[in-house]
Amino acid sequence: MPVNPLPILIPLILVWGAIAFFLFRWRRWRGGLFVALSVAAFIVHIINTGVERRLDEQMTFRLVEVGDYHTLELTTSRGDRVKAGSPELVARLRSRTNHTVRVSMTGWYDYGRLRAFRVESIDGVSQ
Repeated sequence: MPVNPLPILIPLILVWGAIAFFLFRWRRWRGGLFVALSVAAFIVHIINTGVERRLDEQMTFRLVEVGDYHTLELTTSRGDRVKAGSPELVARLRSRTNHTVRVSMTGWYDYGRLRAFRVESIDGVSQ
C-alpha cells in the first residue's frame, strides 16, 4: 500500500518557505545561503537514493528451514543478506559441500544500503 507523502510534505514546505522568507528579510545573504544549502542537500539526496546496481557474483549461502518452508539466505560481497530460492533449488543445493553459488541480481541502494532486490538467477536457475 503506497504512502501518501502530502500530509508531511506540505507542512515541511510551508515551514521551509517561512524560514527562507524571514531569513531573506533579516539578512539577504543568510536567506540565499539557506536556499543554496537546501538545494545542495536536496541534490545529494536525489543522487544517493534509488541507485540501481547489477550484481553477478559468487555468494555464500545458508539453508534456512522453518517447518516445511525452505529457502536460501545469500550474503553478498558487501555483507548484505537476501533471502531467495525455490524448493527445487534448495533440494539441489542441500547436498553440496561448498557453500557458494553464482547469483545474478539487481539491487536498489539508498545511501549505500540495500533497500530492495530482485534475483534473476541462482546457479543458473531462473527465479
